Amino acid sequence: MNIYRSSHLFLFILITLNSIHCDEHDHRYEDGNEVVLWMNTVGPYHNRQETYNYFSLPFCRGIKKEISHYHETLGENILGVELEYSGIEINFRNDKPKTDFCEITVTPEFYDTFTYAIKNHYWYQMFIDDLPIWGIVGEMDEAGKSAYIWTHKKFEIGYNDDRIIDVNLTSEAKVRLQPNVQLQFSYEVTWKPTKVPFSKRFDKYLDAGFFQHKIHWFSIFNSFMMVLFLVGLVSMILLRTLRKDYARYGKDDDLDDMFDHIFNNIAPDDDETDDNNLDYGIKWNQFRSNLTWSSMNATVKSLAHPAYGEKVSFSDSAPGEFDLLLDVKAELAKFDPLNIYFDNVGGDQLEAAIAAAADHARFVECGMISQFHKSNDVGIRNLILVVRKRLKLQGFIIFDQTKDENFNREFYSKVPKWIANGELKVKEDVTKGLEQAPEAIVGIFKGKNFGKAVVRIADD
Repeated sequence: MNIYRSSHLFLFILITLNSIHCDEHDHRYEDGNEVVLWMNTVGPYHNRQETYNYFSLPFCRGIKKEISHYHETLGENILGVELEYSGIEINFRNDKPKTDFCEITVTPEFYDTFTYAIKNHYWYQMFIDDLPIWGIVGEMDEAGKSAYIWTHKKFEIGYNDDRIIDVNLTSEAKVRLQPNVQLQFSYEVTWKPTKVPFSKRFDKYLDAGFFQHKIHWFSIFNSFMMVLFLVGLVSMILLRTLRKDYARYGKDDDLDDMFDHIFNNIAPDDDETDDNNLDYGIKWNQFRSNLTWSSMNATVKSLAHPAYGEKVSFSDSAPGEFDLLLDVKAELAKFDPLNIYFDNVGGDQLEAAIAAAADHARFVECGMISQFHKSNDVGIRNLILVVRKRLKLQGFIIFDQTKDENFNREFYSKVPKWIANGELKVKEDVTKGLEQAPEAIVGIFKGKNFGKAVVRIADD
C-alpha cells in the first residue's frame, strides 16, 4: 500500500516538475503553457547606442501582474538588457482575438514625451522565447506637424511541435496624439505551424550575404594598382641608383667586344705564324701585344701624315717607326711644340698634349682609357686652344684597317723582321712580380708608363 502511494507521489512530482520547466528556459511548451512577452529597451533608431527602459516612455502594462519567473542575471545587466514583464497574457498555441490590455490618459507631459520620441524615430525591442521583436512607437504626418502613435500589436507566432520558431509583429491602429485624450492599447495573437526546425530559427535574423564568400573586385583592383604603383616606384629608384653602373658596364662591354675582335681577327693566331715570328728572336709578349696593333701604325701614316723632323708622341704603348716616342704627360712640355700626338689615354694627358701642341698639329684619337671606368664623361677644359692653334683631331677604331687582308699580310711579313733587326724599336715599361700588377695597372690609367706596360711574373 505504501509502495502504491509512493508511486503516485513520485508520478505527481514528475508531472509538476515537467510543467514547471516547460518554458523559455528549455524552449519546450505544452498547449496552454505560459509564454512571456518581455519588454526590453526603447531609443532612437538612428543612434542604436542610446537606449532606455521601455517603460521610461509612458506606456501602460497589461492586466496580468504575475508570472512564474523573472530575468535578473548579471550577463543581462552587462549587455544592457532590461527585461520587464509586459503584463500581456499569451498561451502556447492558443489564439487570442483582439483584446484591450490597458488604457492611458495623454497628459501634456505624456504628450510632449511621446511626440519627442516619435519625431526622433524611437523604436522598441521585445522578446518571446529569446526571439527578438522590434516595433516603432509612431510616425509623423507628411507635413511633420502631427504625431501618430500605434495602439495595436498583432503577433503571429510560428511553432514546430512543442517549440516556438518565429515571431512577427504588425503595428496597427494609428491614432493621432492629442493632449487630454484617452488611448486604448490592444493586442491579438495568432499561432501558425511551420516546418522550420528549431536549430534554424535564428537564420532569418542573420545576414546571409555577410557569411558568403564574395569576390570584392574593387578591393582586388585597388590592391593591384597599389602593388603596381609600389613596383614602379621601387623600379624607378633602382634605375636611378644603378644608372651609373649601367653606363660603366656598357662601356666595358664595348671594350670587350673591341679587344675580342683585335685578338681574334687582326693578328694571325695559328701556331705556324707564332713559331715563325719567334724564330726572328721576337719575344712572345712583343708578338702578342705590339704586333696586334698594326692599324695604329697605318693610321698614324694615313691620318697624321708625319713629315721628316716632326715631333710625334704616343700616349699609349703603341709601337711606331719614329725617332721619338713620348707618352708621359710630364715630359710633353719638354717637346713643345708637338706636331703629332697619337692618343689612347685622354683626360689630363690629352689636355697637356693640346697645351704643348704646335700650330696645325694633328691628333689621332684611338681611345680614352682614362674614362673607361668613370660613370660620367670628363670633358677637356682647354679646347679653346684647338681653335687658336687650328688643331686637327681625328678619331678612328683600330680594326678599321684590318678589313684589308693584303695590308695584314704585308704587315706581318715585314714588321717582325724590323723589330728583330732593330730597325723598329719597341719600348716596354716592365713591372717585376705578380704582386706589383695592381700598381702597374693603376699606372696605366695615371699615364706613368713609358711604352708598353708589361708585368713580368718570372724570368725566362
